[in-house]
Amino acid sequence: MGPSFEWRLQVTLMSIAGDRHYDVTRSTCPACRKLVCARIVGRDGRVLMVTACPDHGESEALISSSEDYYLESLSCLSRGSRPREFARTVSGGCPDDCGFCPDHEQHVCMPVIEITDSCDLACPICLVENVGQHEMSLATLKEIVARLLDSEESIQVLNLSGGEPTMHSGYHKLLEYLAGIDRIFRVSVSTNGVRLAREPGLRALHKELDVVVSLQLDGFSPDTYERLRGPLELARTKQQLLQQIVEEELPASLTMTLVRGVNEAELGQVLDVYLAHDNLLSLTIQPFTHAGHGRGFPHDPLTRITIPDVIELLRTASRGVLRPSDFGPLPCCHPACFCQTFLLKVEGGGWLPLKRLLRQGDYMGLLENRSYMSPDGENLERIRGMVYDLWAAPAEEPGSADGATRGSGSAVQPAATLASAASADRSQRDGALRTIKRIFKEIDASGIPGPKRTVRIVERRKKSIFIHQFMDVHTFDLSRVRRCCSVYPKEDGALYPMCVYNVLRRCR
Repeated sequence: MGPSFEWRLQVTLMSIAGDRHYDVTRSTCPACRKLVCARIVGRDGRVLMVTACPDHGESEALISSSEDYYLESLSCLSRGSRPREFARTVSGGCPDDCGFCPDHEQHVCMPVIEITDSCDLACPICLVENVGQHEMSLATLKEIVARLLDSEESIQVLNLSGGEPTMHSGYHKLLEYLAGIDRIFRVSVSTNGVRLAREPGLRALHKELDVVVSLQLDGFSPDTYERLRGPLELARTKQQLLQQIVEEELPASLTMTLVRGVNEAELGQVLDVYLAHDNLLSLTIQPFTHAGHGRGFPHDPLTRITIPDVIELLRTASRGVLRPSDFGPLPCCHPACFCQTFLLKVEGGGWLPLKRLLRQGDYMGLLENRSYMSPDGENLERIRGMVYDLWAAPAEEPGSADGATRGSGSAVQPAATLASAASADRSQRDGALRTIKRIFKEIDASGIPGPKRTVRIVERRKKSIFIHQFMDVHTFDLSRVRRCCSVYPKEDGALYPMCVYNVLRRCR
């Protein structure tokens, strides 16, 4: 039997002196993982999750290191786009009906299919627990994909994961099948890179099928890999594979797990490498999540890295390329889950955050209910219209409502500095518009290339940086779950929000 109504009401009304009460939700007790009542509060400029378990008492965890960022991000919550079909009915209530049920408020933007739970590493921070007992058949994969396409019509990005997916005994057949589906615009594979580094044929397969290698890259120092992944030699393996990816022109993305006190200082080098090569298509930074095997990794839930910390690290590491105002929540999932910025290649050199080029409403509209800014279908024509408006309009000065820098440095700058910045921004804007003009010329020259081809034309002239804040037993929030668009499709037809599966269902 659950807690009484009186107990729940008491927890809801509890107030700690100095706290600003923002929300009431349901979370998990870190000790027993049962669903319990929780409050979201502001305190000392930060935002905390305060849970109350009848058996284990109160616990606290950091949600956001910046109360200002947290409150501002909530303004980006947009109306969801519901899937065309639901695999579950409303019965036991959220999250017991996950799969989705009709109470879910968002469709699937990013399906992550775990094709094996075998792995050639045993990383101390892994958010899953690989036991080496499962390998998905091609027939099962086909069933899962058919259900996804029935529900979603098309899929922007489908990711294969594990375990280590390249260890699947029929891996090449799975890739060949997925690469041949026109309604899947991009296939990516999350990998530690060990097999890819030593097997040229495996790399050639990815290039031939145009499958994105999503490489786990936590930095470059042996000490980082010894602490986070185990083997010291992984640092050399990662650098070797990164060089091979660049030389062989493989489409690739980078995923960096950021751990407090371990590898924050390496973010700058990772960012430099990412921006230097056009075939590196995206960079995702994931603050360490205390889930799966990673539950045993030493951590303090009150000092964890959160999204505003990563934004500040990126601002410093980019040496002026990125500003805090260039970032914002991804307007498809809950604002506390994803943060993003998109950069456009500037003809003549450099990168310009697209948010400085477009009006805020236009920018967010291009991302609504999407995992990334994709130039497919209707979105392509919307972009074309916005660009025509830009060609006809004068450039805005830095420091305008959309261009002002938040949260760092002085708001008052000398006039000479502002004039110099304005000139630089106008030059970048003009170079970015020339890049866009070339993109549209190439698209138009292709006739009607279709969304899959259009994505390929655009993707090497832009960069995307994502910050993905997974939930764990300390920060689980049922209101975020209902907005989740990143899912694990399973053999039984269920679509589990990733954090529901990782926190409540995996290896119980």
